[in-house]
Amino acid sequence: MKKEAVPVERVRLEKETVTEQQTVSENVRKEKIETDGHDLPDHRAGR
Repeated sequence: MKKEAVPVERVRLEKETVTEQQTVSENVRKEKIETDGHDLPDHRAGR
């Protein structure tokens, strides 16, 4: 049995949450996608 020292790299990942509000004067597009598979329930209905 042979032992070998292997370097380990540790990385930290942080997220910064940014919330902002802007007034939009353009038209907003809404798209609906049709699928050939089973329909999944819309989890956004309670929002």
